Amino acid sequence: MPNTIKEDKMAPIVIDFTQKEMIDESWLRMFGENIKGILKAMFGGLAIPVQVKGSTNDIRSFVEALKKEKSWIESSKRYGISGPRTVRTKAELDKAASEFQRATGIKWPFK
Repeated sequence: MPNTIKEDKMAPIVIDFTQKEMIDESWLRMFGENIKGILKAMFGGLAIPVQVKGSTNDIRSFVEALKKEKSWIESSKRYGISGPRTVRTKAELDKAASEFQRATGIKWPFK
């Protein structure tokens, strides 16, 4: 019998913006890895448990930046890195990343 991952047994990815004074280089590295994991799941059609803690503005800006990151990746795959649609989605991502940074004080981990 092949090994399978049971979704109900997976530990959730927890991103906590409520402890901003505790954010250090290690937290930022883990944050980037968590976002990579979420994006991989989104592209792979997997449902993984994710908990995001923080103010409504923190969470909203995080979700928007994550959606724009996904859109940019999809656009760059489909139209090429310098295609007009990709350039537009990159500008939208940059705006969402700036809003995330303004809301949370945390730099979006990807450029």
